[in-house]
Amino acid sequence: MLKHHRYYLGLFWLITIFVLPLPLIQAIAMGLSPIYAQSLFAINLGVIAYVWMLFELFIATRPKWLERLIGLPEMYFVHGMIGIGIIIVAYLHKSWSQSNGLIKLTGDAALVILIGVLVYSVFFLSGWLTDRVWWLRQVKQWLEHVFKHEISVWLHRLNVVATLLIFVHVILIPYIRQDMSFMVWFYTYSGLAFGLYGWDKVQSFRGHASGVLVANDVLSRSVQQITIRLRQRDRLHYQSGDYVLISFPGIAGMREPHPFSLLNAENDSEFISLMIRREGDWTRQLRDVSVNTRVRITGAYGTLKNMVAQTPSRQPLVLLAGGSGIPPMLSLSHDYLKQGRQINLIWTAKTAHELVYDQALADLKTQYPDTFQYRVHQGRFTVDELQSFLAKGVTNDYFYLLSGPNNMMSQTKKLLRRIGVSGDQVYFEKFSF
Repeated sequence: MLKHHRYYLGLFWLITIFVLPLPLIQAIAMGLSPIYAQSLFAINLGVIAYVWMLFELFIATRPKWLERLIGLPEMYFVHGMIGIGIIIVAYLHKSWSQSNGLIKLTGDAALVILIGVLVYSVFFLSGWLTDRVWWLRQVKQWLEHVFKHEISVWLHRLNVVATLLIFVHVILIPYIRQDMSFMVWFYTYSGLAFGLYGWDKVQSFRGHASGVLVANDVLSRSVQQITIRLRQRDRLHYQSGDYVLISFPGIAGMREPHPFSLLNAENDSEFISLMIRREGDWTRQLRDVSVNTRVRITGAYGTLKNMVAQTPSRQPLVLLAGGSGIPPMLSLSHDYLKQGRQINLIWTAKTAHELVYDQALADLKTQYPDTFQYRVHQGRFTVDELQSFLAKGVTNDYFYLLSGPNNMMSQTKKLLRRIGVSGDQVYFEKFSF
């Protein structure tokens, strides 16, 4: 079921790692003076690191066409892995080549910045460690009182400074600068990457879409629902199950975008609604945002509906949501129940006060009594409970979508495998970028 997604993801990796650096490697091999032949391997390592750095700038623009193919979380996973590869390759380049003066200074400074940003990002931005180690998650939550999200985002942007330093580093090397074929490719790659990144920032400043906050409702002590009236509606096209990035440009500490899933079915209104769980510095501040505040919206993003679109039109769906993962499942349910699809939805949360959409689920059951089944559960379920909830749904004739905290989705996928569901029948998007 996921073969197309995996094919595109594998092709993405292949192009990123091997194909993109080839033109510059070929150019340097053809044009480099023979007296520098012994340094060719080290030079190629530097070329590879720089091309990957430019590719990181491209990924930072979140190209919509690519996101719909492989998903934004997968793009950022590649972004993180390539970031680690850049540091390894750049370090080897530094160790096996010689330089001095400003050439050495720019290269060393860039490497220091890259290492610092990587260490910081792994802890504060990626979620890879904090999703797996509970005490690190607690430390992170404590440190976020100082290292707020906006600070983290701006520190991450030091990668752009590092890339600019390497650009200067290269053009300062006389024998590289004299290789006209290489420099044509070098300036072309650099111009495209910096140009696309700069244009994206201009667009972000102007706002891909905008709206006004018209409702800010507290649903429980940890759950908020906001409603935004869209302006320039024709510039925001979304699918069921999508998420958007929102920010409040007029409020200090909330100017950087955060991702939240839409409660709306596909393009169904000039209003969009988002469920938000208050657990970070940004989301805790949301409670005090007043109506009529301007909202900037980027997106929409998401691959959940794309995955369902690859399934047979009558194949039943099993939707498993954890906590704040319920919005995309409600959105997809509204969409596919209208099409006559059989849906079995299971929603679990740590505490009862997080289960704020029980009435919405009951209304769906009343509206579609023959095709919609749902179960609400407090706390993590066991294998036996999951099997009981699914009843006759435990079969590879069903397609399973998961949504919620990353560790919940990973554990649920393992439980599904234990009761006989193939991994090819299960799909989810991670929100830790």
